[in-house]
Amino acid sequence: MDKPSTDALNQSLDLVVLLISYLLVECAMRKTTLTAIVCLSSLALGLSGFAGEQIDESRTVLADSFVTIVNTRGELTIVGTNDNEVSIEGDLDDLADKLIFEVDENRVLIEVKLPKYNISWGDGSDLQIRIPRNSRLSVTAVSADIDVSQVEGGVRIKSVSGELHLKGSRERSFLSAVSGDISVEDTTGLLKVNTVSGDIEIDNHTGSIDLESVSGEIDAEIDATNSIQAGSISGEITIDAKLEDGAYVEMKSVSGSLRLDLKGNQDLNVEMEVNASGDIDNRLSDAEASNKHGRKRLSFTIGSGSSDVTMRAVSGDLRIE
Repeated sequence: MDKPSTDALNQSLDLVVLLISYLLVECAMRKTTLTAIVCLSSLALGLSGFAGEQIDESRTVLADSFVTIVNTRGELTIVGTNDNEVSIEGDLDDLADKLIFEVDENRVLIEVKLPKYNISWGDGSDLQIRIPRNSRLSVTAVSADIDVSQVEGGVRIKSVSGELHLKGSRERSFLSAVSGDISVEDTTGLLKVNTVSGDIEIDNHTGSIDLESVSGEIDAEIDATNSIQAGSISGEITIDAKLEDGAYVEMKSVSGSLRLDLKGNQDLNVEMEVNASGDIDNRLSDAEASNKHGRKRLSFTIGSGSSDVTMRAVSGDLRIE
């Protein structure tokens, strides 16, 4: 990557020195408190001109490193590779004070440091980060889109707002957001996902799964599992799954509808319950729901009943097939 010339850098420094000199004179001549604050703020803005720079750095690390990434805002793309190296490319946040990139034995820290005030203007960081495939990864953000793929040592992602996408992870994966959508594909192991107002979409997961949303919809396709837990307050939940022997399934909602489409194992013990305002649609057997005391209930067993399925809602519709 091309580096700025020495002359260009000296010219930039000269301009900064001139700006600082001018602001100091203005602050000295105008003695009101408000003006002093404005002058100091302008001085801080002048000094932040070195942020937003392009980054191209790398470090040699252990294959099973624990990588921690902290980035307040912007976009992150993180890819697992077969190299024992962590590399960072892209553009830093316009307000970045500095980039921390530290390696201490098997621990790696990457953090974009921002000022603690007035971070509402400028562009966030746009970084592409490559880490060893077998790394354990932890990512924390406030307002950022995060894309992680081919990291197999375990993944934890937390963000307040922004879309999260995970592909090809193994072991344990935990994803959490407040207002962003979350999508996951081609994963195995334990998967736990929760969001407040965003939607959750799972495609081709193998292993235990725990999904929660307050008002967003949940749509999951699960290849093989022995445990499914899915809950929502007002969003709909749709799950297509192949159950292993002895599996446990629990789906619950307050006002959203629940649908479960089962493939493979049909040794089931099923319990379904909803208020009278909701309907129960059973497409697996001839059993029919009862309607007593303002509640609709349905219980039935297929085969040995080795797998337990529970579906409950307050006012939504329930369907199993």
